[in-house]
Amino acid sequence: VRISNKWGLMNKEGKEVLKVIYDEIGEFNDLGIAMVMGEGLYGMVASDGRIIAPLKYNTIGKFEAGLALVTVEGKYGIIDITGREVTAIVYDTFEPYAINGLAKVTIDGLIGWVSRSGMEIVPVVNSEVGEWTEDGMNWVKEGELYGWITTEGKRITKVEYTQLWPFDARGIGKVAKEGLYSWITKDGKLISPVAYNEVGEWTEDGLNWIKQGELYGWIDVTGKALTKVIYTAIWPFEPNNLAKVQQEAGFNWI
Repeated sequence: VRISNKWGLMNKEGKEVLKVIYDEIGEFNDLGIAMVMGEGLYGMVASDGRIIAPLKYNTIGKFEAGLALVTVEGKYGIIDITGREVTAIVYDTFEPYAINGLAKVTIDGLIGWVSRSGMEIVPVVNSEVGEWTEDGMNWVKEGELYGWITTEGKRITKVEYTQLWPFDARGIGKVAKEGLYSWITKDGKLISPVAYNEVGEWTEDGLNWIKQGELYGWIDVTGKALTKVIYTAIWPFEPNNLAKVQQEAGFNWI
């Protein structure tokens, strides 16, 4: 019903079930819920006149999977179809939920993720973040240090590295701390101490050279030392499985 440019609801018996106080009443959806607007603010009502959400939101987005994005004075949050605020309305940005069920959010330039249940799976404390991998991992940066997390919010590593690199096909990722290098596995375990000032690339058979100080050696992908770090120069392994090495006394093969 409409009276003097205000709208309300009346049932089939002619009983007023929603006061005639609204500037707009939208279409009712399949669940019998409509958006209403009064004095520039939005809320939601049921077809029987129940107030689902009060007139407090500057915007209410489209419901998807039972959730809608709302804003209050420039801050974002999520409500469900019952009008419950699933998250606090505190975020500066709120991206759509991804296929992993997480939405990236920011507050004051810091980044985190929230689940569909409204839980901050990853707290909003990260200055930079990466993209989620297919197996549910991501890097985060707090201040000037990096670490790895999972979609469940579990920290695979402490946020303690000055650099890190993507995991390779073996599940090994290079890390650096104060100019020294090593590698971690996907469960966050170091395969060797962060003690090398230079490292190479892994060979197909899982070998790599390392440098400590001015000397070189070889390790395997488990971190096991194949040689002592005693060589002043080393060369790649050749098809005959031999590699040239150099010490002060001269050259040799290993």
